[in-house]
Amino acid sequence: MKLLISGADDVWFKNFLALSFFTGLRTGEAVGLKWADIDFKTQELEVKRTRRYGKDVSPKTQKGYRSVPIFDELLPYLKSQRELTKKSQSEYVFLSMYGTPFNDGNRIRDYHWKKLLEKLELPYQRLYDTRSSFATMMLSSGKFSINQVAQMMGHTNIEMLIYKYNKFIPSEIKKIDKSIGLF
Repeated sequence: MKLLISGADDVWFKNFLALSFFTGLRTGEAVGLKWADIDFKTQELEVKRTRRYGKDVSPKTQKGYRSVPIFDELLPYLKSQRELTKKSQSEYVFLSMYGTPFNDGNRIRDYHWKKLLEKLELPYQRLYDTRSSFATMMLSSGKFSINQVAQMMGHTNIEMLIYKYNKFIPSEIKKIDKSIGLF
């Protein structure tokens, strides 16, 4: 994760990757994020839309509308992005080289993401897998409940989270306290 963020050539792309890794937003949700959705004081952002084919559309499900914490590690990247876009009249957080919002995540994936993986000599993985990395980090940290992670990611229930991400979590058998009396 750190290798990918630091390896990005463009500052905006570093910021985009940091947002993706530290929030678990879907690519379209990150592209659709507007400055009005970000509250630096409460350190939360609101997911209210996704971008597809150049249009803002509703999130996938009702649970897709959600509040996501902005962790301290992400703050410098968001502030950096704010500096990059402050002269722009656009309400969107991430802008193309033409100063317009991205239509969707395809250009980012096809040009910037693939180029970065090649530069770092990493095998291809989907840009969307930043979301899986977020889920895996949150669950394996032991600091968040399964329900909290599911809510941050906009899952309708915890079953999807367990089904998709449990295989990435290291075994916790060694952590079991064997001295407790069960009966």
